[in-house]
Amino acid sequence: MQALSGGTCFRGTAGCPPLYIDAVDLLRDPSLLRVLEELGVDPGALLGYGGEACVFAYGHEQIIRIHHAEADGAAVEARSALLGELRPHHGQLPFAIPHVCELRVIAERFVTFEPRLHGRTLARALREVRGTGRRELLLSTLEASRALSRLPLTRPWFGDLCRVPPIRTPSWKEYLRRRARTSLAAAGDAFAGVDLEALCVPFEEPATPGFVHLDLYAGNVLVDGSSVTAVLDFGGVPVFGDPDFDPLTVAVYLRGEMTADTVESDHALCHEWLEQAGLAERLDAAERWVAAMWSFAVDDAKVQSWCRRVLLAR
Repeated sequence: MQALSGGTCFRGTAGCPPLYIDAVDLLRDPSLLRVLEELGVDPGALLGYGGEACVFAYGHEQIIRIHHAEADGAAVEARSALLGELRPHHGQLPFAIPHVCELRVIAERFVTFEPRLHGRTLARALREVRGTGRRELLLSTLEASRALSRLPLTRPWFGDLCRVPPIRTPSWKEYLRRRARTSLAAAGDAFAGVDLEALCVPFEEPATPGFVHLDLYAGNVLVDGSSVTAVLDFGGVPVFGDPDFDPLTVAVYLRGEMTADTVESDHALCHEWLEQAGLAERLDAAERWVAAMWSFAVDDAKVQSWCRRVLLAR
């Protein structure tokens, strides 16, 4: 989600349209403007936009998430159902996560009404905070990624929670293989030489499978002071699988092209935390698999550049 106050524009989800060029382009969308008119929302209330939806303030306490015209209703409903399943367990987390108060169809667009969560994006904070405060923010984000595993979710399979159609398999490694294969195939010939088996070899079956957000980049994390206040989105890529992937992906998304305004000391801090958690030896492998997962985003030049660097420069 592109946060207008400073988030990083970061790809869409497979099957959704390319990101709008900018907010001006977005606000030329006739059906979107009809939704705003019916709800009495000023276009200036735009908070952010991405590959699945755009988000507007709706009063002081709510937001409306207007899904793109091409959105699959089953995927929108799957996200709403997942958030409904998780809602009774919000108290187990030291930060907020979304829930859907209402799902409506307005001007042939799926619109969800959700609470407005407090904080600014980690992406914006990283442009401004230095020293001890910066270290505390990164550590809080890593701890938040680990806390998500407390959500008591169970499934009889490994795989997609919200994608339509989903990939679901009897083993975690088989899910990783099939998801990477599907994304790389969607990317065309550019990644034809990537070894699928090598991508998945480093990963074992999790002892305790659970919820995996899988998209904890800096624009999906809200912070205030030195702490995470909310984790956003929960659409498109969450899976039931190995919860170790969330702290690994935090470190992956803070590397290189994926998040602006990071420095070497940020990466060293993440690596130190992962070492203490016993995860550091899987970081490079996780980066390669995550790059394969996002390789389908052919309309995002920044993501494609990163995918090529990670997957083809060896």
